[in-house]
Amino acid sequence: MAVEEAEPQGSESTIADTVLDLVTVTTQEAIVADALGRPQSVAGLWVDAYVPRSAPIIAAWRRDPGSRFPVRLHLDDGTWQGEVVLAGVEWGLDPDLVRIQAQAVGPLVRVRP
Repeated sequence: MAVEEAEPQGSESTIADTVLDLVTVTTQEAIVADALGRPQSVAGLWVDAYVPRSAPIIAAWRRDPGSRFPVRLHLDDGTWQGEVVLAGVEWGLDPDLVRIQAQAVGPLVRVRP
């Protein structure tokens, strides 16, 4: 199993249309590449990010911690999409933000190089 951190690019990454302030994105499993060696899908990954405390995904997670959310990540090697579940929510001292950890549910695919 490969573990590799990807570099977040800009602030266009989202979970269920909530913009993420990404901390890290870490692949957990093998990356599938095309014939030229360009990554095309990732079997699993973790996302560590900050979101507004009032974000709809936090309210949905409170109602059902097993909720799945669409994710779109803009990383150094392209744009990826798939689904995640929130595996952890950390309530810190900032009254406006919470830190989340999300885990991919199924593969993420690259939709734009």
